[in-house]
Amino acid sequence: MVNLLCWTMTPAPLSKTNSVIKEESMLKVQGNDILDTETGKILGSTKPKFSGWKYADYVKEFETNKQLRFLEPMTAQELDHDALEAYIANNTTVAEEKFDGHRGLIFFTEKGNRMFSRRVSKETGWFSENTDQMPHIRDIKVSPEFYGTVIDGEVLLPVKNCSCREVQSVTGALPETAIKNQLEKGFAFMKAFDILYYKGVNIQAMPYWKRKIYLWKLICETKSPFIEMCSIYCSQETLELLRELWGDEGKNGLLGVLNPIEDYDSLFRSFLKQGKEGLIIKDIYARYEQKRTKSFVKMKAHQTYDVVIMGYEEPTKVYEGKEIDNWEYWIDNETGKLISPSEMTIEPCEEAFQYGYTPVTKFYAMGWIGAIKFGVWKDYDLHELISLGYSGEYFDELERKGIIKCKGKVGQSTDYKMLVVVGQTSGLDEATRKLISENKQDFLGRVIEVEAQRIINKTTGSLQHPRFICFRDDKSSEMCTFEAHIRKYEEDK
Repeated sequence: MVNLLCWTMTPAPLSKTNSVIKEESMLKVQGNDILDTETGKILGSTKPKFSGWKYADYVKEFETNKQLRFLEPMTAQELDHDALEAYIANNTTVAEEKFDGHRGLIFFTEKGNRMFSRRVSKETGWFSENTDQMPHIRDIKVSPEFYGTVIDGEVLLPVKNCSCREVQSVTGALPETAIKNQLEKGFAFMKAFDILYYKGVNIQAMPYWKRKIYLWKLICETKSPFIEMCSIYCSQETLELLRELWGDEGKNGLLGVLNPIEDYDSLFRSFLKQGKEGLIIKDIYARYEQKRTKSFVKMKAHQTYDVVIMGYEEPTKVYEGKEIDNWEYWIDNETGKLISPSEMTIEPCEEAFQYGYTPVTKFYAMGWIGAIKFGVWKDYDLHELISLGYSGEYFDELERKGIIKCKGKVGQSTDYKMLVVVGQTSGLDEATRKLISENKQDFLGRVIEVEAQRIINKTTGSLQHPRFICFRDDKSSEMCTFEAHIRKYEEDK
């Protein structure tokens, strides 16, 4: 069976100067091959190459092949308003779009181009691998001299205002399902914005402006519409500085990614009107650091929080809405069983209760959860936990559930961490609610991103009106600490 997908790629800045990059690609899957119908070129094979790897496999590969490294992506800092204003006043900063996809590193190796997220897998003890979910990227051919190159970027789908939830349908799925989803939505691609290794050489100590030269060389080498250079926005003054720094290296097309702007505030407001998430402001002299850094800062409209799923609230049972006359979900009070309106001896109405029928909510009728309870990890010593009432069988039960974890002995005491509730949300679409409801245990401990108005209480970290945004499988549960969560309190005020 032949599946045909036609889709349009958003023109990348590099398409101005590299004629090989096409604005439109006609793709289909025929047998095990992903074909470009315009050229007849095979772009990749749908056959998995790296699925089922375990920790021992990665360690063995790491020991024998230094091109595969355990690398952690660099992440941006969040600053309060005054600090942000002072930072962007610096004329050695530039801005890049803050994308709402999934972060990933691509390792170019002899066996294929391997894609890893920034979340460490519980199964493998290694960063989660998404390579076989994107075989059209895995099978991009490069010269052997480029083996050992590692680039950093955001995985997106070619849809308007792509969200992390949509990308999750690829990165969070089995390879076969991921390819099926891409046949419906378009093949995933990477917006590349940094590079850690070039031809096996560590270049993380180089400044941002110089790393961009090597990133551009890699992108020109791939000649692929699935790896695009991220656009850069800056003042005319900074643009001229970069032109001078890049010199002849910039004349081969790299200057085409630069976009002069009046100021960051105007660009930021323009992005928000377009439905984009925000900006990342970067110092052009900053080195690459495998951690959260003050050299890169976020500029976004709404405050979001990364939290851990702890449990669920039961759904409201009795339906009290206004559509009672057309309501589909009822219970026979005598048997306690769910029935349809056609099985009732009276038409659905407010008086139906007198005849032995109760209207129930759809969530109750379907056996779905009502809300997600979520929290963050907070440090305690054993005496603190006992003083708070966590002792005996209750303590043991919470340990079994993974709510309390031992961090290890420090001196004569034993440190613990416990998930503390900071909120709950029922704002889920039906597909997500159904998925979680049918796999409750599997979702416990998963990281989600929620949006909220602010942190109400600095002591408890409670959020005001939180709303589910997406799963954050690129982030580990242990990264969601109370300290990181509460740092946003001053920003929320």
